[in-house]
Amino acid sequence: MSLDEDHELEEFLDGLPGLFHGSMALPHGMKPDLEPSVGPVADKLLATCTTGLLPEGVKRQRLTACLGAIWCFSNTSDRHLRAIWDQWTQSTNDPWGPLSTETWAVAVKIPDDSDPLTAIRAHCVEALIAAMWKNGRWQCLPSEASSLLQLQLGAPSVAIDRWDEREGHLQLAVAANLLSKVIPLLRELGTRPDILLPLKTDIKAILDMICDELVTSDVPDDLRSRFTNRSEVVKVFNIQGLPRSLRHRAAVDTYGPWTKIFTPVDIGRGN
Repeated sequence: MSLDEDHELEEFLDGLPGLFHGSMALPHGMKPDLEPSVGPVADKLLATCTTGLLPEGVKRQRLTACLGAIWCFSNTSDRHLRAIWDQWTQSTNDPWGPLSTETWAVAVKIPDDSDPLTAIRAHCVEALIAAMWKNGRWQCLPSEASSLLQLQLGAPSVAIDRWDEREGHLQLAVAANLLSKVIPLLRELGTRPDILLPLKTDIKAILDMICDELVTSDVPDDLRSRFTNRSEVVKVFNIQGLPRSLRHRAAVDTYGPWTKIFTPVDIGRGN
């Protein structure tokens, strides 16, 4: 509350990730006290990054500080996911959805987070950004995008270049990567339908958007091998293993465009 200058606010945000990660991390019980301060500060500083008045180096440094702080907290990371998602339909002026390389870079690094909920949201963000970039709706230099895609997909540049040359193949790789990454994280979250149902619904909606108009013909073996077995998807998204009394509260239908990234043999059996 006592900070006035932008550089002071930036230093405040820049120091937050170090408070909760690493060997000297503070107890996570402090987060509720700090979180209310993050939104207003990030609002102010992210807005300064869209004016075109900041030198490029200062802008990138400020964006990185804002994004690192946003992803320290559950509510702010969820708001950021929503802001990026809204970019898909271009229906928002939220300053938390800036078209920046830094946003993509932060999202690619965050899945290493020990919190599975944070990691799932980050996987969703990086998938949305990659799909928008491929469709010309996200600003990022091709060389930077290629480097980020290599990290995101865990694939060599030659494979990414080949997928990029074929209609829809890169988007299929992005969608398949998202699904394969979130399945073990969803298992880590246990059997809480209050968290899992909206989360799984969001994941399916994102995958359906990415896969909606894609054609799966002539998909190469190295890409098809990234697809997920339908039985595994059903097991996780239709929550087999939950008590019968809870299943109706946490079930997600396993039909729609996202079935394009299920293994072909299973698509023929039920989709």
